[in-house]
Amino acid sequence: MTTVQIQIPDQQAAALKAHAQACGLTVEQWLMQQVEQVGPLSNLSATANHSLTVDPETAREIGSRISAMTDSDVLQRYHKLVDSSLQSDPSAADRFEIEQIDARLDRANADPRIEERDRKWDLERSELLQSIEDLLNKLKK
Repeated sequence: MTTVQIQIPDQQAAALKAHAQACGLTVEQWLMQQVEQVGPLSNLSATANHSLTVDPETAREIGSRISAMTDSDVLQRYHKLVDSSLQSDPSAADRFEIEQIDARLDRANADPRIEERDRKWDLERSELLQSIEDLLNKLKK
């Protein structure tokens, strides 16, 4: 196993340590989890560029349909799509619709304080993963 050492600002290190502790982990354990979730570095660009591809007309139609639904109808549609996806692989349009419904439900349940915290953690995670990737690239040279 390779040991990688990185330098990060004290404030970011403190936040990372607090987050790891909140997860019941050491910083090293938490970082290892993050690296394992990303998988091989050769897959990073494929993972980052993954998107649900549907034609623009279908996307507009799905968006309009979801916007017109009541909250109750949205939940029913969501459960129907998820249930059917358990039986067979969903189509790209179904996956797109699930993502759009997820986004609507997230907006409805959004807490601005939690959203801000999540944005900060996402940014810090991205910066940390980029630092790890940069270090690994330097080690390869």
